Amino acid sequence: MLAICRADHRKNTPALVEVFGRSERLRRQHNLVLLLGCRNDPRQLEKQQREVFQQVFELVDRFDLYGQVAYLKQHERHQIPSIYRWASRLGGVFVNPASPNP
Repeated sequence: MLAICRADHRKNTPALVEVFGRSERLRRQHNLVLLLGCRNDPRQLEKQQREVFQQVFELVDRFDLYGQVAYLKQHERHQIPSIYRWASRLGGVFVNPASPNP
């Protein structure tokens, strides 16, 4: 499972990680790869981005998702098409996380 989006509350990425963590079937059949933008020093991220990353880190801990969830630290914009092709070759699915409209 591949999700590419900004670390933004509206994208609701922590909910995706939680659903993955709660689903034995998903965990048995898939891994979760998150591209949430680039980061060097988490202290330099905007507050909202830090909060999203912190929630993801906590959920990985809570559901013991080590080895099943990857969150890349860096990527270049030009690499994204190759990442989509890689996921497609492996039979993966793309998840477009977003919150429902209020």
